[in-house]
Amino acid sequence: MFPSILVLQPSQGRELLNYRLERLETARQHAKDGGWEGARFPWESALTGAEVCPDFAAETRENQVHITADISFAARQYLSVTGDLSWFMESQGYNTGCDMMTDISSYWSSRISSDGNEMSEILSVMGPDEDHGSVDNNGYTNVVAGYSIYFSDFLTCAAECSPIPAQVLQKAKTLKFEYNQGLDYHPQYTGYTVGTKIKQADTVLLGYPLMYPMNTSTRGNDLFLYGEVVRSDGPAMTWGMHAIGHVEVENFEEAAVFFNKSYQPYARAPFLMWTEQQAPDIGAVNFITGMGGFLQSIIFGYVGLRTKLNKMEFNPQLPQNSRGLTLIGLDYHGSVFDLTIDQTTTTLDFTRLMGSLMIRQGKDEILVDSEMLLKLRKAPFSIHPVDVDFLERCELPLDLIGL
Repeated sequence: MFPSILVLQPSQGRELLNYRLERLETARQHAKDGGWEGARFPWESALTGAEVCPDFAAETRENQVHITADISFAARQYLSVTGDLSWFMESQGYNTGCDMMTDISSYWSSRISSDGNEMSEILSVMGPDEDHGSVDNNGYTNVVAGYSIYFSDFLTCAAECSPIPAQVLQKAKTLKFEYNQGLDYHPQYTGYTVGTKIKQADTVLLGYPLMYPMNTSTRGNDLFLYGEVVRSDGPAMTWGMHAIGHVEVENFEEAAVFFNKSYQPYARAPFLMWTEQQAPDIGAVNFITGMGGFLQSIIFGYVGLRTKLNKMEFNPQLPQNSRGLTLIGLDYHGSVFDLTIDQTTTTLDFTRLMGSLMIRQGKDEILVDSEMLLKLRKAPFSIHPVDVDFLERCELPLDLIGL
Protein backbone atom coordinates (compact mmCIF):
# COMPACT_ATOMS: atom_id res chain seq x y z
CA MET A 1 0.00 0.00 0.00
CA PHE A 2 2.85 2.38 0.87
CA PRO A 3 4.34 3.06 -2.62
CA SER A 4 1.13 4.43 -4.12
CA ILE A 5 0.30 6.47 -1.01
CA LEU A 6 3.82 7.88 -1.00
CA VAL A 7 3.82 9.33 -4.53
CA LEU A 8 0.29 10.75 -4.19
CA GLN A 9 0.16 11.80 -0.52
CA PRO A 10 3.74 11.93 0.84
CA SER A 11 2.55 13.51 4.10
CA GLN A 12 0.60 10.30 4.73
CA GLY A 13 3.70 8.29 3.82
CA ARG A 14 5.52 10.19 6.57
CA GLU A 15 2.76 9.31 9.03
CA LEU A 16 3.12 5.62 8.20
CA LEU A 17 6.84 5.88 8.96
CA ASN A 18 6.03 7.74 12.20
CA TYR A 19 3.89 4.76 13.24
CA ARG A 20 7.04 2.61 13.11
CA LEU A 21 9.29 5.21 14.71
CA GLU A 22 6.92 5.67 17.64
CA ARG A 23 7.23 1.92 18.31
CA LEU A 24 11.00 1.69 17.98
CA GLU A 25 11.52 0.91 21.67
CA THR A 26 9.26 -2.12 21.37
CA ALA A 27 11.16 -3.24 18.25
CA ARG A 28 14.42 -2.97 20.18
CA GLN A 29 13.01 -5.19 22.90
CA HIS A 30 11.75 -7.63 20.28
CA ALA A 31 15.28 -7.95 18.86
CA LYS A 32 16.77 -8.36 22.33
CA ASP A 33 14.26 -11.07 23.24
CA GLY A 34 15.38 -13.04 20.19
CA GLY A 35 19.07 -12.65 20.99
CA TRP A 36 19.72 -10.07 18.28
CA GLU A 37 21.03 -6.51 18.30
CA GLY A 38 19.32 -3.33 17.14
CA ALA A 39 15.60 -3.33 16.35
CA ARG A 40 13.39 -6.04 14.88
CA PHE A 41 9.85 -5.07 13.90
CA PRO A 42 7.06 -7.64 14.24
CA TRP A 43 5.34 -9.39 11.35
CA GLU A 44 1.95 -8.16 12.60
CA SER A 45 1.83 -4.97 14.61
CA ALA A 46 -0.94 -3.06 16.37
CA LEU A 47 -1.20 -0.37 19.06
CA THR A 48 1.92 -1.10 21.08
CA GLY A 49 4.16 -2.38 18.29
CA ALA A 50 4.48 -5.80 19.93
CA GLU A 51 4.01 -8.96 17.86
CA VAL A 52 0.31 -9.86 17.53
CA CYS A 53 0.58 -12.59 14.89
CA PRO A 54 -1.45 -15.57 16.21
CA ASP A 55 0.06 -18.90 17.20
CA PHE A 56 -1.36 -20.76 14.20
CA ALA A 57 1.06 -18.73 12.06
CA ALA A 58 4.03 -19.11 14.42
CA GLU A 59 6.46 -19.96 11.61
CA THR A 60 5.46 -16.82 9.72
CA ARG A 61 5.75 -14.80 12.92
CA GLU A 62 9.24 -16.04 13.70
CA ASN A 63 10.85 -16.30 10.28
CA GLN A 64 9.39 -13.63 7.99
CA VAL A 65 11.94 -11.11 9.21
CA HIS A 66 12.28 -9.19 5.95
CA ILE A 67 9.60 -6.81 7.31
CA THR A 68 12.36 -5.01 9.26
CA ALA A 69 14.32 -4.31 6.09
CA ASP A 70 11.10 -3.46 4.22
CA ILE A 71 10.56 -0.60 6.68
CA SER A 72 14.07 0.72 5.97
CA PHE A 73 13.33 0.51 2.24
CA ALA A 74 10.10 2.46 2.79
CA ALA A 75 12.09 5.19 4.55
CA ARG A 76 14.54 5.23 1.66
CA GLN A 77 11.71 5.62 -0.83
CA TYR A 78 10.29 8.43 1.30
CA LEU A 79 13.58 10.30 1.00
CA SER A 80 13.70 9.53 -2.74
CA VAL A 81 10.25 11.01 -3.35
CA THR A 82 10.34 13.96 -0.95
CA GLY A 83 14.00 14.90 -0.48
CA ASP A 84 12.99 15.45 3.16
CA LEU A 85 15.91 14.83 5.50
CA SER A 86 14.10 16.33 8.49
CA TRP A 87 12.34 13.05 9.29
CA PHE A 88 15.72 11.40 9.79
CA MET A 89 17.27 14.25 11.77
CA GLU A 90 14.50 15.63 13.99
CA SER A 91 13.40 13.84 17.13
CA GLN A 92 9.99 12.17 17.17
CA GLY A 93 9.60 11.58 20.89
CA TYR A 94 12.85 10.03 22.08
CA ASN A 95 14.18 8.88 18.72
CA THR A 96 14.97 10.07 15.20
CA GLY A 97 14.66 8.37 11.85
CA CYS A 98 18.45 8.07 11.97
CA ASP A 99 18.16 6.04 15.15
CA MET A 100 15.68 3.69 13.52
CA MET A 101 17.78 3.18 10.39
CA THR A 102 20.91 2.55 12.49
CA ASP A 103 19.08 0.05 14.69
CA ILE A 104 17.73 -1.80 11.66
CA SER A 105 21.27 -2.08 10.29
CA SER A 106 22.47 -3.35 13.66
CA TYR A 107 19.80 -6.04 13.60
CA TRP A 108 20.90 -7.25 10.19
CA SER A 109 24.55 -7.13 11.16
CA SER A 110 23.80 -9.51 14.03
CA ARG A 111 21.51 -11.66 11.86
CA ILE A 112 24.06 -12.12 9.05
CA SER A 113 26.52 -14.98 9.60
CA SER A 114 29.67 -16.17 7.87
CA ASP A 115 29.53 -19.22 5.61
CA GLY A 116 33.02 -20.20 6.80
CA ASN A 117 34.65 -18.99 3.60
CA GLU A 118 34.54 -15.48 2.18
CA MET A 119 30.78 -15.05 1.91
CA SER A 120 28.06 -14.18 4.40
CA GLU A 121 24.50 -15.46 4.58
CA ILE A 122 21.13 -15.18 6.30
CA LEU A 123 19.83 -18.54 7.50
CA SER A 124 16.42 -19.92 8.50
CA VAL A 125 14.05 -17.27 7.15
CA MET A 126 10.73 -17.14 5.38
CA GLY A 127 10.76 -14.90 2.33
CA PRO A 128 7.59 -13.28 0.97
CA ASP A 129 6.58 -16.79 -0.23
CA GLU A 130 4.84 -18.20 2.82
CA ASP A 131 4.83 -21.79 1.54
CA HIS A 132 8.53 -22.12 2.41
CA GLY A 133 8.85 -21.43 6.09
CA SER A 134 12.57 -21.85 6.77
CA VAL A 135 15.08 -21.44 3.97
CA ASP A 136 18.60 -20.07 3.66
CA ASN A 137 19.59 -17.05 1.61
CA ASN A 138 16.19 -16.06 0.31
CA GLY A 139 17.08 -13.67 -2.52
CA TYR A 140 14.55 -11.01 -1.62
CA THR A 141 15.49 -11.03 2.07
CA ASN A 142 19.23 -10.85 1.39
CA VAL A 143 18.90 -7.97 -1.08
CA VAL A 144 16.58 -5.84 1.04
CA ALA A 145 18.73 -6.51 4.13
CA GLY A 146 21.79 -5.37 2.20
CA TYR A 147 19.90 -2.27 1.07
CA SER A 148 19.12 -1.35 4.68
CA ILE A 149 22.83 -1.38 5.56
CA TYR A 150 23.81 0.56 2.44
CA PHE A 151 21.09 3.15 3.09
CA SER A 152 22.21 3.65 6.68
CA ASP A 153 25.73 4.25 5.38
CA PHE A 154 24.35 6.80 2.87
CA LEU A 155 22.58 8.60 5.72
CA THR A 156 25.92 8.94 7.53
CA CYS A 157 26.74 11.49 4.86
CA ALA A 158 23.29 12.84 4.01
CA ALA A 159 21.84 13.27 7.51
CA GLU A 160 24.87 12.82 9.80
CA CYS A 161 23.50 9.55 11.16
CA SER A 162 25.78 7.27 13.16
CA PRO A 163 28.61 5.80 11.06
CA ILE A 164 28.22 2.22 9.86
CA PRO A 165 31.32 0.13 10.71
CA ALA A 166 33.34 -1.11 7.76
CA GLN A 167 32.84 -4.73 8.80
CA VAL A 168 29.07 -4.29 8.64
CA LEU A 169 29.31 -2.92 5.10
CA GLN A 170 31.49 -5.88 4.22
CA LYS A 171 28.78 -8.24 5.47
CA ALA A 172 26.32 -6.58 3.09
CA LYS A 173 28.70 -6.74 0.14
CA THR A 174 29.42 -10.45 0.61
CA LEU A 175 25.85 -11.61 1.22
CA LYS A 176 25.08 -14.63 -0.93
CA PHE A 177 22.90 -13.95 -3.94
CA GLU A 178 21.71 -17.05 -5.75
CA TYR A 179 21.97 -16.98 -9.55
CA ASN A 180 21.77 -19.91 -11.98
CA GLN A 181 23.94 -18.98 -14.94
CA GLY A 182 22.83 -21.92 -17.09
CA LEU A 183 19.13 -21.03 -16.86
CA ASP A 184 19.79 -17.29 -16.36
CA TYR A 185 17.43 -16.88 -13.42
CA HIS A 186 17.52 -16.30 -9.65
CA PRO A 187 16.71 -19.34 -7.48
CA GLN A 188 14.41 -18.20 -4.71
CA TYR A 189 16.71 -19.57 -2.01
CA THR A 190 19.68 -21.90 -1.61
CA GLY A 191 18.61 -25.28 -2.97
CA TYR A 192 15.52 -24.11 -4.86
CA THR A 193 14.79 -26.22 -7.94
CA VAL A 194 12.84 -25.12 -11.01
CA GLY A 195 9.22 -26.22 -10.85
CA THR A 196 8.85 -26.02 -7.06
CA LYS A 197 5.45 -24.50 -6.31
CA ILE A 198 5.24 -21.22 -4.40
CA LYS A 199 2.38 -19.32 -2.77
CA GLN A 200 2.99 -15.78 -4.00
CA ALA A 201 5.36 -13.26 -5.56
CA ASP A 202 8.84 -13.50 -4.08
CA THR A 203 11.85 -13.53 -6.41
CA VAL A 204 10.03 -11.37 -8.96
CA LEU A 205 10.06 -8.61 -6.33
CA LEU A 206 13.80 -8.19 -6.97
CA GLY A 207 12.99 -6.32 -10.18
CA TYR A 208 10.19 -4.31 -8.62
CA PRO A 209 9.97 -2.85 -6.04
CA LEU A 210 13.65 -3.42 -5.24
CA MET A 211 14.95 -2.42 -8.70
CA TYR A 212 17.94 -4.74 -8.27
CA PRO A 213 20.24 -4.50 -11.34
CA MET A 214 19.95 -7.47 -13.70
CA ASN A 215 19.86 -8.29 -17.39
CA THR A 216 16.52 -8.01 -19.15
CA SER A 217 16.79 -11.69 -20.03
CA THR A 218 17.19 -12.62 -16.35
CA ARG A 219 14.21 -10.49 -15.40
CA GLY A 220 12.14 -12.17 -18.09
CA ASN A 221 13.20 -15.65 -17.02
CA ASP A 222 12.36 -14.94 -13.37
CA LEU A 223 8.89 -13.78 -14.41
CA PHE A 224 8.30 -16.80 -16.64
CA LEU A 225 9.61 -19.49 -14.28
CA TYR A 226 7.85 -18.20 -11.17
CA GLY A 227 4.69 -17.24 -13.05
CA GLU A 228 4.39 -20.93 -13.98
CA VAL A 229 4.59 -22.20 -10.39
CA VAL A 230 2.78 -19.61 -8.25
CA ARG A 231 -0.38 -21.01 -6.68
CA SER A 232 -3.58 -20.10 -8.50
CA ASP A 233 -5.23 -19.31 -5.16
CA GLY A 234 -2.47 -16.98 -4.02
CA PRO A 235 -3.26 -13.55 -2.55
CA ALA A 236 -4.51 -10.75 -4.79
CA MET A 237 -1.41 -8.55 -4.66
CA THR A 238 0.77 -11.22 -6.30
CA TRP A 239 -0.71 -10.75 -9.77
CA GLY A 240 -0.07 -7.02 -9.81
CA MET A 241 3.62 -7.64 -9.16
CA HIS A 242 3.80 -10.01 -12.15
CA ALA A 243 1.92 -7.50 -14.31
CA ILE A 244 4.46 -4.79 -13.42
CA GLY A 245 7.34 -7.09 -14.37
CA HIS A 246 5.85 -8.05 -17.73
CA VAL A 247 5.22 -4.40 -18.62
CA GLU A 248 8.83 -3.72 -17.68
CA VAL A 249 10.15 -6.32 -20.16
CA GLU A 250 7.54 -5.24 -22.76
CA ASN A 251 5.68 -8.54 -22.70
CA PHE A 252 2.37 -6.71 -22.93
CA GLU A 253 0.11 -9.68 -23.68
CA GLU A 254 1.22 -11.49 -20.54
CA ALA A 255 1.07 -8.23 -18.59
CA ALA A 256 -2.60 -7.87 -19.51
CA VAL A 257 -3.36 -11.39 -18.31
CA PHE A 258 -1.85 -10.72 -14.88
CA PHE A 259 -3.31 -7.19 -14.69
CA ASN A 260 -6.83 -8.49 -15.27
CA LYS A 261 -6.22 -11.28 -12.79
CA SER A 262 -5.14 -8.71 -10.19
CA TYR A 263 -8.63 -7.27 -9.79
CA GLN A 264 -11.38 -9.07 -11.72
CA PRO A 265 -11.75 -12.10 -9.37
CA TYR A 266 -11.39 -10.00 -6.21
CA ALA A 267 -13.52 -6.86 -6.61
CA ARG A 268 -16.99 -8.02 -5.51
CA ALA A 269 -20.38 -6.51 -6.36
CA PRO A 270 -22.23 -4.43 -5.43
CA PHE A 271 -19.55 -2.11 -3.98
CA LEU A 272 -16.48 -3.51 -5.78
CA MET A 273 -14.88 -4.23 -2.41
CA TRP A 274 -11.72 -6.35 -2.57
CA THR A 275 -11.53 -9.78 -0.97
CA GLU A 276 -8.37 -11.72 -0.23
CA GLN A 277 -9.39 -14.84 -2.14
CA GLN A 278 -11.01 -15.41 -5.52
CA ALA A 279 -14.64 -16.44 -5.84
CA PRO A 280 -16.23 -18.49 -4.41
CA ASP A 281 -13.81 -18.11 -1.46
CA ILE A 282 -13.55 -14.81 0.38
CA GLY A 283 -10.76 -14.64 2.97
CA ALA A 284 -10.18 -11.17 4.41
CA VAL A 285 -12.81 -8.63 3.34
CA ASN A 286 -11.89 -5.14 2.21
CA PHE A 287 -8.47 -6.54 1.41
CA ILE A 288 -6.61 -3.26 1.03
CA THR A 289 -3.26 -4.89 0.25
CA GLY A 290 -4.95 -6.34 -2.85
CA MET A 291 -6.12 -2.87 -3.78
CA GLY A 292 -2.58 -1.65 -3.19
CA GLY A 293 -1.20 -4.24 -5.61
CA PHE A 294 -3.72 -3.17 -8.26
CA LEU A 295 -2.82 0.51 -7.84
CA GLN A 296 0.86 -0.33 -8.14
CA SER A 297 0.22 -2.20 -11.40
CA ILE A 298 -1.11 1.08 -12.83
CA ILE A 299 1.35 3.57 -11.33
CA PHE A 300 4.53 1.50 -11.37
CA GLY A 301 3.51 -0.90 -14.14
CA TYR A 302 1.88 0.94 -17.00
CA VAL A 303 3.08 4.42 -16.04
CA GLY A 304 6.48 2.86 -15.35
CA LEU A 305 7.26 5.08 -12.37
CA ARG A 306 10.42 4.29 -10.40
CA THR A 307 11.68 6.36 -7.48
CA LYS A 308 15.41 6.48 -6.87
CA LEU A 309 17.40 8.66 -4.52
CA ASN A 310 18.45 11.03 -7.29
CA LYS A 311 15.58 10.88 -9.79
CA MET A 312 12.09 9.74 -10.65
CA GLU A 313 11.86 7.65 -13.84
CA PHE A 314 8.91 6.94 -16.13
CA ASN A 315 8.33 4.53 -19.00
CA PRO A 316 4.73 5.31 -20.03
CA GLN A 317 2.52 2.60 -21.56
CA LEU A 318 -1.22 2.12 -21.88
CA PRO A 319 -3.16 -0.89 -20.58
CA GLN A 320 -4.52 -3.12 -23.32
CA ASN A 321 -7.59 -1.65 -25.10
CA SER A 322 -7.12 1.75 -23.44
CA ARG A 323 -6.99 5.12 -25.21
CA GLY A 324 -5.60 7.15 -22.32
CA LEU A 325 -4.55 7.18 -18.68
CA THR A 326 -4.32 10.07 -16.20
CA LEU A 327 -2.75 10.26 -12.75
CA ILE A 328 -3.74 13.34 -10.77
CA GLY A 329 -1.54 14.88 -8.09
CA LEU A 330 1.80 13.08 -8.30
CA ASP A 331 4.15 14.70 -5.79
CA TYR A 332 7.92 14.87 -6.26
CA HIS A 333 10.13 16.92 -3.93
CA GLY A 334 7.07 19.00 -3.03
CA SER A 335 6.16 19.81 -6.64
CA VAL A 336 2.80 18.48 -7.81
CA PHE A 337 1.83 17.51 -11.34
CA ASP A 338 -0.82 15.61 -13.28
CA LEU A 339 0.37 13.07 -15.82
CA THR A 340 -1.65 12.04 -18.88
CA ILE A 341 -0.68 9.34 -21.38
CA ASP A 342 -2.34 8.89 -24.77
CA GLN A 343 -1.32 6.93 -27.86
CA THR A 344 1.61 9.20 -28.79
CA THR A 345 2.12 11.78 -26.05
CA THR A 346 2.83 12.14 -22.34
CA THR A 347 1.60 15.41 -20.84
CA LEU A 348 2.88 16.83 -17.55
CA ASP A 349 0.82 19.61 -15.96
CA PHE A 350 2.77 21.16 -13.08
CA THR A 351 0.28 22.76 -10.72
CA ARG A 352 2.68 23.51 -7.86
CA LEU A 353 6.45 24.07 -7.81
CA MET A 354 8.56 23.85 -4.66
CA GLY A 355 11.93 23.99 -6.42
CA SER A 356 13.40 23.62 -9.88
CA LEU A 357 13.25 20.27 -11.66
CA MET A 358 15.04 19.01 -14.76
CA ILE A 359 13.13 16.83 -17.23
CA ARG A 360 15.30 14.58 -19.39
CA GLN A 361 14.07 12.58 -22.37
CA GLY A 362 16.72 11.21 -24.69
CA LYS A 363 19.06 14.11 -25.43
CA ASP A 364 16.47 16.74 -24.52
CA GLU A 365 16.54 18.65 -21.23
CA ILE A 366 13.77 20.95 -20.01
CA LEU A 367 14.10 23.08 -16.87
CA VAL A 368 10.87 23.35 -14.91
CA ASP A 369 11.07 26.43 -12.66
CA SER A 370 7.44 27.61 -12.77
CA GLU A 371 3.98 26.12 -13.16
CA MET A 372 3.71 24.91 -16.74
CA LEU A 373 2.24 22.36 -19.14
CA LEU A 374 4.72 20.11 -20.95
CA LYS A 375 4.09 17.70 -23.81
CA LEU A 376 6.65 14.91 -24.24
CA ARG A 377 6.88 11.92 -26.53
CA LYS A 378 5.31 8.72 -25.21
CA ALA A 379 8.78 7.40 -24.38
CA PRO A 380 10.93 6.98 -21.28
CA PHE A 381 11.86 10.16 -19.40
CA SER A 382 13.12 11.16 -15.96
CA ILE A 383 12.69 14.03 -13.51
CA HIS A 384 15.68 15.25 -11.51
CA PRO A 385 15.69 17.63 -8.54
CA VAL A 386 17.97 20.64 -8.99
CA ASP A 387 20.38 21.91 -6.32
CA VAL A 388 19.72 19.28 -3.66
CA ASP A 389 22.65 19.50 -1.27
CA PHE A 390 22.83 15.90 -0.03
CA LEU A 391 22.69 14.52 -3.58
CA GLU A 392 25.63 16.70 -4.57
CA ARG A 393 27.67 15.81 -1.47
CA CYS A 394 27.00 12.12 -0.99
CA GLU A 395 27.85 9.07 -3.08
CA LEU A 396 24.81 6.94 -3.88
CA PRO A 397 24.60 3.52 -2.17
CA LEU A 398 26.35 0.55 -3.80
CA ASP A 399 23.20 -1.60 -3.69
CA LEU A 400 24.92 -4.81 -4.83
CA ILE A 401 25.45 -8.01 -2.86
CA GLY A 402 27.33 -11.23 -3.52
CA LEU A 403 30.56 -9.37 -4.33
